[in-house]
Amino acid sequence: MKKAALKKFKSLYEEMRREVILSIKNNNNYEMDVEGDDIDQVQGKALSSIISKLSQRDVARLRKVNAAIKKIDDGSFGVCESCGGKISEKRLEILPGADLCVQCAETEEFELRSFAASS
Repeated sequence: MKKAALKKFKSLYEEMRREVILSIKNNNNYEMDVEGDDIDQVQGKALSSIISKLSQRDVARLRKVNAAIKKIDDGSFGVCESCGGKISEKRLEILPGADLCVQCAETEEFELRSFAASS
């Protein structure tokens, strides 16, 4: 991949990282009032569960973004871990941390579905 593209992706991923970290901080700083009647308590617990799931999703996304930045730094960014081919720039924009090209990802998904169907 060309240096200009790598620079663009690193900048994009660093911005994503800042946004995800901010989202995690905001979720951790959210204060809930679970006092009140039964309905308030149920709503508070439901909201707490949603915030927890959002935080888990953000942490997973942060790991992927950090992995992508590491790959840019070590020179392995944009290379499919299965076939060694190129991962399209469009795919890398949408899926930070993508480690498979579209063809290999489809093959893996098909194999997983086949295995699940036979179990």
